[in-house]
Amino acid sequence: MEDERVKMVLRDLYLPRELDAQLLRSAEERHMSWGNLVMEFIKQGLGELSNIPPPTRIAPVQLPCQLYDGIAERARRRKVSFDEFVVNLLQAELKGKKR
Repeated sequence: MEDERVKMVLRDLYLPRELDAQLLRSAEERHMSWGNLVMEFIKQGLGELSNIPPPTRIAPVQLPCQLYDGIAERARRRKVSFDEFVVNLLQAELKGKKR
């Protein structure tokens, strides 16, 4: 049987010291190696990602500065992101044209 390590790749991973300490404590509590715990977290995270639909593509456009600033100001007043405001605006416009 082929050695499992042959199927592995080595990756460098830089972590904040506190996060690394948390991982070490968590691995010790579970009687696991640090590497196996990180692999389990990655597998779990990838599984959760598969339940999230991929983002939709929005075509990039160039806006005149005055128009951009006006949209940004309205988005700030409504406490939403610029992108969310534009998408809502476009959706409302499309709904209006369907009538």
